[in-house]
Amino acid sequence: MEELELITKAKNGDTFACNQVIKQYENLIESKVNARGYHYYSYDYQELLQCGRLAVYKSILSFDNKKRVKFATFVSRVIDNELINYLRQLNTQKQKANLNTLPINNQGEMEITNHDGETTFVPFESDLKSPENEIIDNETLTYALHEVGLKLSDMEFDILKLQLQGLKQKEIADILHIPVKSVENALTRIRTKIPI
Repeated sequence: MEELELITKAKNGDTFACNQVIKQYENLIESKVNARGYHYYSYDYQELLQCGRLAVYKSILSFDNKKRVKFATFVSRVIDNELINYLRQLNTQKQKANLNTLPINNQGEMEITNHDGETTFVPFESDLKSPENEIIDNETLTYALHEVGLKLSDMEFDILKLQLQGLKQKEIADILHIPVKSVENALTRIRTKIPI
């Protein structure tokens, strides 16, 4: 079967034809990954090959025979572009991961170097909570909100929740469809019932 016929069938949803076209370009994918040295930039050689196969599939879907470009030329360019884009994404992810890491020594100290090159060690305290502490904090908050809710009217409780979210009195009034003066009065009552 001719390549253009296979591509047309693959474009129309024929899985067998699609797999045949991808198999035909498997050697090209491998040679590009190896010859261009892309595999030196990625820890996963198989992922690069899969990226190349996906490029062939994208080529099948977007190929237009009317433009008088050979499919082999077109697919070669798409493979290159997909591999380069994949490696750019991978590099961006690595950079983000590196920004989120801190140099910490064995004593749990963070190493800070000033502009003169002097190094200082500062005890590192992470603000990350353990899953257990997060559950306890959530349960404590739920209990506290329940206790507060028992002391406040429904309107006062709604106003308190909105204020804790950082909304201003005018915004709270607009959301609850009440006058700003009612919000002010409710906040005064809340302060007498609960020390904030």
